Parts: sequence; C-alpha cells; structure tokens
Amino acid sequence: MYKLNLTLKKKWFDMILLGEKKEEYRKIKDYWARRFIVCDNEMGPQSWDEMLNDMNSPYKNHNNPTELIRFFGCKLKQFDTICFKNGYRKDVPAFDIGIKYFQIKTGIEEWGGEPDKYYFTFGLGGILDT
Repeated sequence: MYKLNLTLKKKWFDMILLGEKKEEYRKIKDYWARRFIVCDNEMGPQSWDEMLNDMNSPYKNHNNPTELIRFFGCKLKQFDTICFKNGYRKDVPAFDIGIKYFQIKTGIEEWGGEPDKYYFTFGLGGILDT
C-alpha cells in the first residue's frame, strides 16, 4: 500500500473533509513529476524537459497524456491513499483518504484548477481515518 503525504491550505482541506471537493491537483512541473513519474530507463535532462513541456499540452504531439508518458518509457506511480495535512507542524489536523484514480487531466475551477491547464489529478474516494 502506497501512501502519499500532501499538505493543503485550510480552504481545500475543509472542502475535501466535507466531501465537496472530489479531486486534488498538483501542477505539472519538475518537483511533482519526479515524485509521481517512474521511468524504465535513465532519461537525460533534455528528454525529461521535453516530456514535461509536452505534458502541459499533450494533444500537441500525442493523442492523450497516457500515450505521451508511455512514449517516453515512463508511467505514473500508483498510490492507494493520501494523508492530507493542514500545515507542517506535528500536531496539525490530518486525515487519510482513498484514491479512485490518478491521471493527467484538466482541472475544475471550483476545486482550484484552471480550466484549460493540465494537472496531476487525484480522484478522491472515501475518508479512511481522521
């Protein structure tokens, strides 16, 4: 079982806890890509940068984001749960939630995404532990 730890601002933390927000987004940038993507072979910096650029507009050169990642010999890591925390101290509010899906897709504005921008997207399931 793979658990991902993520920190949230209070607004998003509360919306997820109340069941109002059904997806969590992370921008497609080097920081998150290195945590969410696994590659079969050693990619050089130029190939990595090209993949990240293409992921921000995947339909430019590929049919879909999944095809794009496979083209570069990579895949998305699989996570079972996310532990959301509201802050960085030891005693902050936190809860575990199941993950329905993890993919690259556009965001929903009400949930913090920009409509025409691609994100690493976690579909959120039920709360497992608070």
